[in-house]
Amino acid sequence: MIEMAYKVFGQGQPIIIIHGLYGMSDNWLPFAKRVQSQYRVYLVDVRNHGSSPHTETHTYEDICSDILLFLKNHNIEKATLMGHSMGGKAAMLFALQNPERVSSLIIVDIAPVNYQSQMCDSQIYNHSDIIKAMLKLEVGKIKNRTEAEVSLNQYVDDIRTTRFLLKNLVKTEEGYRWRLNLKTLQSFLTNIVAGFDSKNLEPVTLFPVLALKGSNSNFITYEGEKAICKYFPLAKIVTIKGAGHWLHAEKPDEFYETVNSFLN
Repeated sequence: MIEMAYKVFGQGQPIIIIHGLYGMSDNWLPFAKRVQSQYRVYLVDVRNHGSSPHTETHTYEDICSDILLFLKNHNIEKATLMGHSMGGKAAMLFALQNPERVSSLIIVDIAPVNYQSQMCDSQIYNHSDIIKAMLKLEVGKIKNRTEAEVSLNQYVDDIRTTRFLLKNLVKTEEGYRWRLNLKTLQSFLTNIVAGFDSKNLEPVTLFPVLALKGSNSNFITYEGEKAICKYFPLAKIVTIKGAGHWLHAEKPDEFYETVNSFLN
């Protein structure tokens, strides 16, 4: 286990927010600042992302161990866990394995299913191709971010995704580098997109659960909803109209109102 880098805002009941693949704590700053008058919000960087340490492995079990260490280090007995995409899978697994440490769970546009079979869907990202494209980019030779955007967009055909990925490009005295540990993420990609079927987990009903999905996203299908309810029978599933996979960024007001209503 590793000590995750983090940012903290506000006072009150603790909320720990876990970002998705290629993300970082900064992705959630607007939401954290919006709720800091009511809650103590911890934005963490998952291992191999942001300012957290790089490691040789990247499994959901690893991330769950890191979350447990984080709770212990910050003397948090119970917390609301909110996870987006990969972070949502980590939050679900942690909640299933450590239900006594969770006061409520918020799942953001992800299900505990295997996404490998959905890679052909244009709205489900082909992470293998994305990581290969990032590794192809000779970041050490890049002169500026515009050049990096043009180069990466040759391989990633969505400019919004390209710009999201390039938030991980950091300028140093020696030139640019990736924050992400791309080699480890590439090696553990099968685990990242896998479901929970092989983990022999029991359903949990000890705390309220909210699952949010975007109406324009295919990450939570009918089968995904069934999988969520299999593990969390009391889960409430809400669709944010007009939102894609990044609900909190695309429809911030609707996202905030739905989450705030649930927490209250």
